[in-house]
Amino acid sequence: MSLTRNIARHTAIQVAGKVLGTLIALVTVSFMLRYLGREGFGEYTTIVTYLSVFAIFGDLGLYLVTTREISSTQKAEAQTFLASALGLKLAVAAVLMLLAMGTVWLIPAYSTLVKVGVSAGALSYFFIMATQVLVGVFQKHFAMHKLALAEVISRLIWLVGVILAVWQGWSLITILLLISLAQAVQFVVLYLFARGYYQLRPTFDWQQWKGILIVAAPLAFSAVFNTIYFKVDTLILRWVDTAEAVGIYGAAYKVLENLVTFAAIFSGIMLPVLVRGVKSDKKLFKEMYQRGIDVVAIFMAPLVVGTLFLAEPIIVLFGDAEFAMSAGVLRILIFAVAAIFFAHLTGNAVVALGKEKMIMWLYLAIAVVALIGYIIFIPMYSYTAAAVITVLAECTVFVSTSIMVWKFGRARPALRVPLTSLVAAGAMALVFWLAPGWEFISVDLAGKALSLPTAPFWWQAVGGVVMYAVVLVLLRGVSLSMIREVVSLRKIN
Repeated sequence: MSLTRNIARHTAIQVAGKVLGTLIALVTVSFMLRYLGREGFGEYTTIVTYLSVFAIFGDLGLYLVTTREISSTQKAEAQTFLASALGLKLAVAAVLMLLAMGTVWLIPAYSTLVKVGVSAGALSYFFIMATQVLVGVFQKHFAMHKLALAEVISRLIWLVGVILAVWQGWSLITILLLISLAQAVQFVVLYLFARGYYQLRPTFDWQQWKGILIVAAPLAFSAVFNTIYFKVDTLILRWVDTAEAVGIYGAAYKVLENLVTFAAIFSGIMLPVLVRGVKSDKKLFKEMYQRGIDVVAIFMAPLVVGTLFLAEPIIVLFGDAEFAMSAGVLRILIFAVAAIFFAHLTGNAVVALGKEKMIMWLYLAIAVVALIGYIIFIPMYSYTAAAVITVLAECTVFVSTSIMVWKFGRARPALRVPLTSLVAAGAMALVFWLAPGWEFISVDLAGKALSLPTAPFWWQAVGGVVMYAVVLVLLRGVSLSMIREVVSLRKIN
């Protein structure tokens, strides 16, 4: 099997699993939005954002470093590195979650529900952090179906738990405990799968940890600085505004978070190949980097245009009419989604080139400027300011890392496919512009009124996608041979 087809096959497998997992997550969050309302979901958003900030401090750069190390070393060395990395991650995760549970009580702006909720949800982030170390194993061995299976199992447990909570009238605290159970199951399943490739037992050796931390330090600091501008906006918003405002922002932000997981999937699968290209074949590095840019452009152009026109029905489908105000936020944040997709690819290319220290300083500069912006503008313009600053920060990351790839990897992607994608997206926008209008209807479901868009919305969405695909093929943004190769993946042995 060719390298390109191997990547395509396993990308398709993980994307299929991620699509299923994301659909399950969207349905689950939709239940939560309707059950908790704007204020309750605002408290939930505050809890998970607070915990995620501590979790990022526990990232330690180990995900990218682990993927890079096991992609470029022999099995025995990779096994030793993985065992040490897992032990380090478990120890740090435990300390950070205990710290989160204690320090939240020192913040007077947070309600008692938020403070108790942090303790209830801490276990879920402990397992999330532990799971991150294992991801590189499945990327290295092109076993993404196992990663996808574990995630789907976890998401199904989460969905069933939330449905039971809604049915029985359980509290937000119970929902958070059920989420922790789902994450624990995902970690156990992945750990058992990983033992099929390595004799994986966590080791607790400070000397080994010290060596890992030295290698991973630039990426660890990068993750921390990235968190400042990616997560702190929600915390500041809660300090200066109401839980309802956080709920409005959080509903749109949840869409962003679910979408950008696909960016991590694609760029994560590309990383081992980019590393191989840097070490042995610069032509391969440039070729795969170009293909990565093309693929991201093809998928991002229609996503941005479609969201600009259809944000309101998307949000209402996702969270009901109570969250309709989130549509304006989503129209802003969709540009951040596009920038994040490109930045994940360019950032991983910089890591493959061994220039991760430069990313660290880049994130530091952006974090400082973004933090100042949040402090000044969020009290004045609430969640609109948070969304705009997020977009500016992510665009800066993409542009800066693109320049780094060109400078150190001499890879400057051709723009033919991205520009063709924009033209096709313009044709898609024309369909939306000329299509008949739609409105919402109320449907009774189990005694609760749900708002749904009428039929013209669905025809508009389908027509726009078809127009984009047709124009893209006619302009040769996607070749018919490429489509045939993707279709024939089932024949690959």
